[in-house]
Amino acid sequence: SVVMLTAAEVFFAGALAKLGATVITYPILLVKSRLQAMGKSTDPRMQYTGTVDALRRIVREEGFGAFYRGMGTKVTQTVFAAALMFSAKEEISKAVRLAHARLVASQVAKAQLIKQLAR
Repeated sequence: SVVMLTAAEVFFAGALAKLGATVITYPILLVKSRLQAMGKSTDPRMQYTGTVDALRRIVREEGFGAFYRGMGTKVTQTVFAAALMFSAKEEISKAVRLAHARLVASQVAKAQLIKQLAR
């Protein structure tokens, strides 16, 4: 059997999924942006030999919390957007399924009427 979630349940499921993904990937994005900005910086503290070096030095010099500094804004933006997209997608899918079911029912009814008239 298919479980149909309400729009609110889909919204919160989407928000929770995106929150989890953001918490997991935010440190990776921080390291990536630091490595990309490295060429533009003259600050020797911002020069890394690679990903592992960047990870180690960020933890050692700035602490583990540095990986999540500034994440609040990103979470607010992306979690809300993802939740809205999940909800919209689910509502559109429901509408399409309903329209398809009505179309099929209409075609079946027409076929039965034609069959009865042909007798």
